[in-house]
Amino acid sequence: MTKENKPTITYHYKKANDYKTYHMDGVFGGIVSNGNINFNVFTEKVVVPERITHEISSDMKLKEIKRVPEQQNEIIRELQANFIMNIETAKVVKKWLEDKISNLEAQIKD
Repeated sequence: MTKENKPTITYHYKKANDYKTYHMDGVFGGIVSNGNINFNVFTEKVVVPERITHEISSDMKLKEIKRVPEQQNEIIRELQANFIMNIETAKVVKKWLEDKISNLEAQIKD
């Protein structure tokens, strides 16, 4: 109890053993059959070739002559994590993001 005899609660934040930090380039998902919101966060990166063949010149410079697979305009969206939440939690996350965006925009403006 506080001085005013109002109930209080203290949350302790601890990292799980498998806690990780992820860079996020985007998100996609939807509403699932039980009414929860399901979304995946992803990072984007270029396709890394399996192998590259180079021609070696007489002065030992390399010139790429073959790439497998051939370089195309393809981007990998690597899924990092999946989140499922109910509408109440989604509203809290939305409000939290809106507050952080407002604070950042104010800092950028100054």
